[in-house]
Amino acid sequence: MTSTVDQPGFDPRLNMFAFMGMTLSHIQLTEKIINQTLLLVIQESDSLDLDAWEKQTRILDRKTLGQMVVILKNRVGLHEGMEELLTRFLRDRNTLAHDLSRIDGYDLETEQGLAVITAFLRNLFDNSTRVQKIFLAIGNSWQEQVGIVTPFDQSVREYVGDYFLNYSEILFHKKEV
Repeated sequence: MTSTVDQPGFDPRLNMFAFMGMTLSHIQLTEKIINQTLLLVIQESDSLDLDAWEKQTRILDRKTLGQMVVILKNRVGLHEGMEELLTRFLRDRNTLAHDLSRIDGYDLETEQGLAVITAFLRNLFDNSTRVQKIFLAIGNSWQEQVGIVTPFDQSVREYVGDYFLNYSEILFHKKEV
């Protein structure tokens, strides 16, 4: 049996580019989840009426991931492990979005270079998933506290998993003023 790589006309870069697009899409979802968590859960103030919601939506929708991380740090104290995860996620997201040549061993023309890029993308995808699950767990906890129930709650809980549902509670604490 012939492997896909050995088939005439197969370009392994196409799979890597597809994975790159999938990773970018996954990151965008993670950024949206962070945005919504800052809007609804880790709010700027104690209450969120319609005017404040509209204002914060406009402000947060224009923020970069790095700016949202700064806002998060200003609103809550971060566990050092969470801060390190967000720092790596932001750095690697920016590498993907702005300059892949920052990846040591980056080379689109060799099998080894493609393997390096794919490993980078896998790591970034995994970190994005971790960040997603943590912020979804925070949102889930908030929903339970305020009594919001949706048809998707069980699916979200299954995706997030018990580990992250429990883990998220120790990552954040009230910021001392």
